[in-house]
Amino acid sequence: VMKYSAHHWTEEHVAALAKAQNFSDLANVAIQVLDAMPQPIGMVSGPISTGGAGSIEANLAKMNRAIDKLHAEGKNMFSTFPAQDHIFRVVNATEQSWTPELNQRLLDEFFLPLIQHGAVTTFYFLPDWQSSHGATWEHEQAPKWGVERVYLPDDFVG
Repeated sequence: VMKYSAHHWTEEHVAALAKAQNFSDLANVAIQVLDAMPQPIGMVSGPISTGGAGSIEANLAKMNRAIDKLHAEGKNMFSTFPAQDHIFRVVNATEQSWTPELNQRLLDEFFLPLIQHGAVTTFYFLPDWQSSHGATWEHEQAPKWGVERVYLPDDFVG
């Protein structure tokens, strides 16, 4: 099992994720993490469930490398990785298959509140972001909420 980036997440935050019943609950925990982080805050955007390297695992690994590299450069990076398993848990609990409608609900109920909160000031887009529905949506949302868009070079994470 790969160890994913969880900079700034405390044991209390992770415990609160386990109690979350829906995407909004998960977003509220993530916002607590954002509130505790130093500014400015960046977030990597790229394919997870659609597009990219062809599998969720490969996409998450690539995103994780980008987060760690930006973090090593001294940037305050927010990662949603601690919430990933709980996102899938919430989906499985409602016994729904992963549909485009469910994907949009995740964007509207989890990711949008994080963007609207205002703490994230920069999105760092992985080179293959255009192949992802979610990353394309984040790209469209960014200017509406004053979030800077930075495009990582093709060789940034290999």
